Order: sequence, then structure tokens, then C-alpha cells
Amino acid sequence: DDALQALETILSLNGVAVIPQGERFLKVVPNAVARAEAPQLIEGPVSGLPPSGRVAAKIFHLQSTSAEDAAKLVAPMLNGTLASPPVVFARTNSLLVTDSVANLRRIEAVLLDLDQPKLGVSPKAYALQNASATALEALLRKLFSGPLLGRLSAGTSISVDERTNRLIVVGEPRQHAMFDQLVAQLDVKSN
Repeated sequence: DDALQALETILSLNGVAVIPQGERFLKVVPNAVARAEAPQLIEGPVSGLPPSGRVAAKIFHLQSTSAEDAAKLVAPMLNGTLASPPVVFARTNSLLVTDSVANLRRIEAVLLDLDQPKLGVSPKAYALQNASATALEALLRKLFSGPLLGRLSAGTSISVDERTNRLIVVGEPRQHAMFDQLVAQLDVKSN
């Protein structure tokens, strides 16, 4: 098995692919031809396989990321001489990728990391004691469009309830600590 893995890797470096033919035989073809062959379809995680230059295909079923977005991300990672463009199955939100086992392992790791549910948003209200909610909202918008640009996640909103002088922030819970700190520092008595 080790010798076969080494041979597959060396051949892959030289533009030659190895395609299993049943349990006992291998077919050795140029990379350009390997794409047209029916490579082994891997079911289950690729991470359990040793990295090699063997040509294989894997269907990645995505839960939180769209297959179209994943295809755009995966395309530049593919071996240009071996892989074919990812095939998107929009109806099942799946992606078929054909490449070397070593590269499929890397793609699987990236997709597992990225295919996470988006964090939910939750509101948090700050009852201001000293500052005007309207003035504080304007200051925060200025900060987040300037020095703190890029610190807010998409979908974060800052609003004011003038009736109760409250600042209302709707966003990911992990951002609440940052707003807690900012509001505490800015809601102070001034002369």
C-alpha cells in the first residue's frame, strides 16, 4: 500500500494519473485522459484516506453554504492539469469535485470549516444615563465607517428609541461585548 501510494504521488507529479480497475488492477493514463475516465467515487470522509495522487471524485453535500458559492471557492484550489471544474447540483445543494485524493482532502477540510450555520442575530438595548442615544448612534456609525471599518458583521444594525433614550443594536451575539465596552466608555457625564 505504501509503495502504491508513493508510485501514485510520483506519477501525479509527472502528469500521469492512476485509476483503480477493480480490486487488483490499475490503469495508468495522462492527467488529461483521467478526467474523462470514471474515477473512484469516494463515499464518506476523504480525511480517512492517505493523501496520494490517485484520481477520485467526491460529492460534497452542503448544509449552510450554497453550492454555487462553494464551487467558486473550490475552483482555484483544483489541480489545473487533472481536475475538471466542480459540478453544482443546485437541487440538492451539492458539489461534485474530481481531483487527486490529496487535493480532495484539502478541499474537504476547507468546506467543513466554511459550511457552518450562520450565527443568529439578537437584539441588545442600552439604556443610556448620560449620553443622547441619537448622538451616540451617529458617533458609532462614524466609528464603524472609519477606524473600526470591517468590525461589524453583515446584518448588524444600530437604532435609537428616542422615547426611552435607548440605543438598540441587532447583530451577532459575539459582537455584544464590543458594544458593551464602547457604550460604557461613551455614556459618561460631560461638561
